Amino acid sequence: MEKIKCAAIVITYNGKKEWYDKCFTSLETSSVALEIIVVDNNSSDDSVAYISKKFPQIKIIQNDENLGFAKANNIGLNDALKNDNNYFFLLNQDAWVEQNTIEVLIETAEKNSNFGVLTPIHLTADKNSFDHGFRNSFNKCSDTAFAFENLYLNKQPTLYETREVAAAAWLITKKCIEIVGGFDTILFKTYGEDNNYAQRLAYHKLKIGIVPAVTMCHDREFRTIKKWDRNIGYAIVLGNILTTKKQFFIYFLKTFFKYRQIIFIAKNFRKILKSRKINKRQGGSMEYISHCD
Repeated sequence: MEKIKCAAIVITYNGKKEWYDKCFTSLETSSVALEIIVVDNNSSDDSVAYISKKFPQIKIIQNDENLGFAKANNIGLNDALKNDNNYFFLLNQDAWVEQNTIEVLIETAEKNSNFGVLTPIHLTADKNSFDHGFRNSFNKCSDTAFAFENLYLNKQPTLYETREVAAAAWLITKKCIEIVGGFDTILFKTYGEDNNYAQRLAYHKLKIGIVPAVTMCHDREFRTIKKWDRNIGYAIVLGNILTTKKQFFIYFLKTFFKYRQIIFIAKNFRKILKSRKINKRQGGSMEYISHCD
């Protein structure tokens, strides 16, 4: 682990102080030394002042406006790459990790180079259940059918492969960044960009894994779940580079009978084509990060 350099990136926006205390304390006490980078999306409260005073070792990048999850993370990744980090841990402001979480994720990544993104088990804040979104992701694991068997027989697989998982706690490898790039800011701002990134990982023959040996807590179980924006759903489907040209054309034809979808396509047709073109090029979507200079 001596040659490993890892940056932890947290996007903040009007967060609760109890979140910040748990989030940043968990990162500062991690068994792996971390460069901690906060990218603040122009918080209107005292988030920046509070973090600066209580966690003076943390680097804070202040945006002049709320740029959303995708662009803000790209800004953090750009800064972390300049400091020669080879792992990048994205953590939500309302989440925190155990002391060994990041260390185990890195150890697993070192032994499994075909995985571009690794994540721990996502628990609720009280640790009494899986985070609701994570539960769906775990059910999409390639070997979920063996989960109960593993539990009963006291086995603990190194990792489970899954098709997608929320980016509340992602460890991304430098190899993954160099091949897949940053988050798509053409079609996405906040929500949906992690689904899109998962599609791009699969396209470029990299995998997403859940490491069951370690956990994180995500404090959102008592919040009202926002109604899913249909436009985000359209962007996820139309930006999916795993679909063939034929499948894309068929889906496009079907939209003529659906008013909302055809309006979305009419407004964003050039963006859709541009996104798909860039994301298919190996390393092409590094420009999402490089344009943050």
